[in-house]
Amino acid sequence: MKILKKLKCSLLTGCLIFGMMGQTGFAAEKEPYSYTVTLSAGNQGSFVGTDAVQVQSKEAKISLDGGKIKITDLKQGDQVALKVLNDGAVQMEENSKYYVRGVRLSGRDNDDAKTTATAAFTVDCDADYVVAYGVKGDIVSYRINYQDANGNAIADSVTYYGNVGDRPMVAYHYIEGYQPQAYNLTKTLSANEVENVFTFVYQPVPEDTVTTETEVVTRPGGTAGGTTAGTTEGNAPAQGADENETPDVGGTANEEPGTTEIPEEDVPQNVVDLDDEDVPLDKKDLERPGSTPNRIPIYATIAVVAVVAIGVAGFVFLKKRKK
Repeated sequence: MKILKKLKCSLLTGCLIFGMMGQTGFAAEKEPYSYTVTLSAGNQGSFVGTDAVQVQSKEAKISLDGGKIKITDLKQGDQVALKVLNDGAVQMEENSKYYVRGVRLSGRDNDDAKTTATAAFTVDCDADYVVAYGVKGDIVSYRINYQDANGNAIADSVTYYGNVGDRPMVAYHYIEGYQPQAYNLTKTLSANEVENVFTFVYQPVPEDTVTTETEVVTRPGGTAGGTTAGTTEGNAPAQGADENETPDVGGTANEEPGTTEIPEEDVPQNVVDLDDEDVPLDKKDLERPGSTPNRIPIYATIAVVAVVAIGVAGFVFLKKRKK
């Protein structure tokens, strides 16, 4: 009887541990976690403002602190674009032998691969990025276009430079009222500059989509500035657009006011490889940090293991007592 009581006590203790850990896990999930993305200029350049980042978030703050751009108070699902290729985003010495190639994850060698990290992404974890540089060699230009589905320009085209054979990762540009077919475009630069064209194709987003601004703050030793969500570098939205026309975004009559369901095919892809446009790279490892873990299954697994271990210990104890 004493042995049975001890075994029952052990099992009850295990159940209590399981319950407490489960409650802790659920409590932790109730409060959204805030993420931080940091961008460092590296050894060949510097930042004088925050023009190198573009953020779409309700609560995020952008600051220049100690030569690094920090984006804090990000929530899962916020959008960040690292626009280091923009003219003036990274200050370099005059006649430098280096050029800005893109961004890479901190800790990776600058020459790990010709393909750099994704420059625009949906936030799901903390991340540290560094500007990636290349040594000027066979330099060619490449042009970035921003067009609607009819081929009309909705923002000014921009021109960047890189070496033949590079595979630049180009981030989309935020244009109010529109969304692109992809957040990133990549392709191999050719010696024939006519072929070096990256075209983002935009379509209207639902009229009830809310554009939020991101606060830009100044830290000691830093300079405020930069691009916040809701601002653009190019022109206003497309010419000839009918202000009274409601975009077809796949909503239904039964939806609640202020909400619109966007069809899956209309959601921007993560990366489109223009060398092979039929093969989006969303599921490939494109130098993004790991996604946010689901904490509840981890707590449950630990608790189950603890209960099983207690049960096994009790069984072994009973076997020894019988002997």
